[in-house]
Amino acid sequence: MKMKKSFSLAILALTVFSPPSPAALAGPVSPPLKETRAFQRYGEGPHSDLAKLLCLIDRFRGTDVQVIYQGHPYDASTAIEFARGYLARNYKKERPDRWIKANVTLRGFDGKMPEFKFSDGKTRPVVDVLLEELNLLYQTEGKKDP
Repeated sequence: MKMKKSFSLAILALTVFSPPSPAALAGPVSPPLKETRAFQRYGEGPHSDLAKLLCLIDRFRGTDVQVIYQGHPYDASTAIEFARGYLARNYKKERPDRWIKANVTLRGFDGKMPEFKFSDGKTRPVVDVLLEELNLLYQTEGKKDP
């Protein structure tokens, strides 16, 4: 009995105190980046910094991901159109990671950063997901980062 209790406590400690795996952190972003039409289009053209940002935005087209901004949920199509317009008005040839950190971390009137809400109900900051997807994009090019 004592061994069973110790084992149960050890499992509980591992699940509560161990960091989540990268896959768990990534959330259910589906389909994977490489399987999206946005990635296919990216592969057909120049791999400019602007093309990378457009790929990251468009990769969510046709998904059931929502963007929560200022407490309101927006479907992927609406969020994509807004993001493309914002990018067109505010992009000044920055590196993608710097542009994401400077622009996607802007907080709404509610003081919260934009979040993705996935079909399983989990939420993650948009900035984190986009930076992870950017790293995946760099990996496809054989680069670790810019």
